[in-house]
Amino acid sequence: MFDIIQLLATVIGLGLVIYQLRRDSIWNRTTKAHETLNGMVSGDFVEILDELLIEFDWDIVAPGQGYSETKNRIETGSDASSVVRMTARMVHLLRILETITISVKKGLVDEQICREYLFSILINVHRNTKEFIANERVRRENPAIFEHVEEYAQSWARG
Repeated sequence: MFDIIQLLATVIGLGLVIYQLRRDSIWNRTTKAHETLNGMVSGDFVEILDELLIEFDWDIVAPGQGYSETKNRIETGSDASSVVRMTARMVHLLRILETITISVKKGLVDEQICREYLFSILINVHRNTKEFIANERVRRENPAIFEHVEEYAQSWARG
């Protein structure tokens, strides 16, 4: 009888340990998502959005403001270095989003929290840079460029 009680106590204890480990994992992913998104709000991400808007009059997170149209508009009114600067900032923005979406895919950050913050940003940035991404894949002979941005933007847009 004592062995059964001891076995039962061990099983219950093991169950509680497993439960706590799962809760800790969820807590860690949630905390990491908050840290990542807070870093975006106070870091390069927002600065890049501001630069694109102020310097190039391009609201990259707004629907219907594609890269090609913006590039053509800037080329007619500025020097070639403006397009290079704008493109460099846009690529930096895409790299940040790619890092975040890779982290989501690997389970390092919580997808739901990232989705709540980045939903329209990711979808619109992808739509507005889709042609650029396709051209970059051809130019660099790498079909995986920004693939996670594309994957999550399309997935989230489908609902």
